Amino acid sequence: MTAQPSSEGGRRKRRRPGGRAAFAILSALWAATLLAPLVILGHAEFKAAGATPGWSFASLDPQATLYSWTRNRMVLWALLFAAGCALLALGRRRDPAGEKLDGLARSPAAAAGALVGAAVVHTALASLEAASVPLVAMLLGLAFFTAWLAAPSGRALAGVVARASLLVGTLLALTWLAEWTMRRPAVIARTGGSAEQRAALRDAAVDPADGRHPLAWRTRLRTPPTPAGTARIFVVGDSFTYGDFVEKLDDLWPFVLEDALVEAGHPVEVTNSGTAGSDTAYQRRVLDAVGWQFDPDVVIVQFTLNDAGPPAYRYTMPLLPVFGTSLTERSALFQLLDAHFRGYQVARSFRDWWPRSFRDGSPGWEACREALDAIARESRERGVSALLLLFPMFDSDLSETGYWNLEAHAAVRRASEEAGLDFLDLRPRLAEIDPNPRRWWARPFDAHPGVEAQHVAGAAVARRLLETGALDRAGAR
Repeated sequence: MTAQPSSEGGRRKRRRPGGRAAFAILSALWAATLLAPLVILGHAEFKAAGATPGWSFASLDPQATLYSWTRNRMVLWALLFAAGCALLALGRRRDPAGEKLDGLARSPAAAAGALVGAAVVHTALASLEAASVPLVAMLLGLAFFTAWLAAPSGRALAGVVARASLLVGTLLALTWLAEWTMRRPAVIARTGGSAEQRAALRDAAVDPADGRHPLAWRTRLRTPPTPAGTARIFVVGDSFTYGDFVEKLDDLWPFVLEDALVEAGHPVEVTNSGTAGSDTAYQRRVLDAVGWQFDPDVVIVQFTLNDAGPPAYRYTMPLLPVFGTSLTERSALFQLLDAHFRGYQVARSFRDWWPRSFRDGSPGWEACREALDAIARESRERGVSALLLLFPMFDSDLSETGYWNLEAHAAVRRASEEAGLDFLDLRPRLAEIDPNPRRWWARPFDAHPGVEAQHVAGAAVARRLLETGALDRAGAR
């Protein structure tokens, strides 16, 4: 009578610890397997960037460029780890005694297979650049395994597969319909569509006559010599000055400025060298290589906050990294979703990142300050007036209480004053008219300054040059 309880108790003891031990072993194995590719990829990324002294310290340093990369990968690791543990938990429900899991945990072949499989899945999710048929088959196999774990019998499994197939078919049909809709011209005009469609819209928005300049600047062509008594203004800047999605040359702020000054009785010729994607260091090189040859009386440097920050999208995770660029090259719908997903990461990460980017010691900011100091010094040596024009970022309320990056604006102002440049911040003027940032967008999908913002900027610069007497100091020609 006493042996039976002892036997049952013994079986309970053998089952429970065995199942728990297997679960713990497999969980630890899964965690280590996921972490290994993360470390390898992080080390490779860090070495490719040429940074020192150690990638692990830089990955944990919010000031370092690898910080966002590491955080995104750790989020992916956590999600995959949770998914693996959920599968193991389902397996324990199908196998309460833990016999199958215990055999899996203690089998060297199974453990090696789990290591290799997990490493392949994670590495592909983190870095694969093209869709892979074997990888897709592996993911489908994992889905089937999940269904098997959840189904109590073969008949139930067949039902799960049938329902899943119906669901997948419905989703594919809806996806095809959404893809077809995204390719309609009216929708593209509203959303921007894919990268190719957006680039086509951007190119179509530029007057073809603007492409005549040999340096691809959007500027008015002049016939030398410059008329006597005419002052020259040379403008350097990025896409805000180049005028993404602004069709007419006359609507760019440098030429709104020119027209306003001419109307005020100050003959001027403005040369616009704004180049999309450039930063302050590049603009200094443009000024040194070409700009000073124009013998300007005034130099205007247009500044945007991302000039000092890291390349935001480099350290964001794609929406479905397993497919790399294959989906973005083929699907307008996916590219739009991916762009919004990356934009969400940028909005979360770089609102904290950009203020830190303007602190002493930040590499990008130090390069900007060095370029501004050089421009100011060279301007003084030539007797040229120099103005730094700061545009706000059009992604948040522009009011004093709503704008998220006042600290960075203050840092740019201090750097301008220390260098000896005149300074004009456009945020207060734009906020005075309307603090809603979308009021100033070039397109419903693009946050570059549109025609109305360009006109406000040109008028504000004209007013500042007249107030400071910058044109009065220009030599008569």
